[in-house]
Amino acid sequence: IFFKLGNIVMSSNGKIIFDENIMNAIHKKANPTLKNIMKFITFFGSGRFYISLGTILTICFVRRKKYIEVSSLAMCSLGSYGLNELIKHYYRRIRPIKYFLIKQGGYSFPSGHAMVSMTFYSIFIYIYLRNKNWGKKKVLIWILNYLFIGLIGFSRIYLGVHWPTDVIGGYIIGLAFYLAVILIFELQYNKKEK
Repeated sequence: IFFKLGNIVMSSNGKIIFDENIMNAIHKKANPTLKNIMKFITFFGSGRFYISLGTILTICFVRRKKYIEVSSLAMCSLGSYGLNELIKHYYRRIRPIKYFLIKQGGYSFPSGHAMVSMTFYSIFIYIYLRNKNWGKKKVLIWILNYLFIGLIGFSRIYLGVHWPTDVIGGYIIGLAFYLAVILIFELQYNKKEK
């Protein structure tokens, strides 16, 4: 699905009617209050926030000798960030400059905020809930996780720095990357327990 979406982005020269329609609809109702709310939300998908929270989580995991958790968190955050940069330089999609409400450099597809938030928050929730028998509470936490990730992606569209297909692409490749890390995580744990 991701590569199909990427081909559409490349073949359309970055201009997709779906994207234009959504951006126009959202930006007709843009206002300063919502802009400030979206700037606050988008911060939770920024490199500065991940470095701060990632450092705190790493210290907590190391103190508890949870080294598999540390490596999985690092792989999901740093690995997905690096992969995102490589993919962006392959597709080289221009950002939706005419919709900018804030300044943003770099290429547009896929959204780094969408991709890294999908991997970072999901791996943290997975690790946190892995050995807990909370039933419906677990489902609620996962729903809240994905709603929060969805808000981060929406904030990028609202602030005009990403096309909707950038965010969708970021979520798809981010989810695939997260699932790959989970597989490695479980293989490491199974090896440790033998």
